[in-house]
Amino acid sequence: MEITLTPEDQKLVDELAASGHFQSPSEVIHASLLVMQEEERWRKEVRSKIDEGLDAIEQGDIVKQEEVEQTLQSFMRKSA
Repeated sequence: MEITLTPEDQKLVDELAASGHFQSPSEVIHASLLVMQEEERWRKEVRSKIDEGLDAIEQGDIVKQEEVEQTLQSFMRKSA
């Protein structure tokens, strides 16, 4: 596979490879792809949690703000 980088991206890859944290430009690209993969996994997880929350709200399964605040204050008192 051949990839064309912009001059700015090429400079960044070169700088990262020269930093000593990576052995080669290929390793920089590989590490970047792993980060992107993890970010995508995180996005999907967050989106799923948001959907769960929205579904719960639609079903009336909610906790009032006052109850949350009381629970947090009680927890904080116990922790102090």
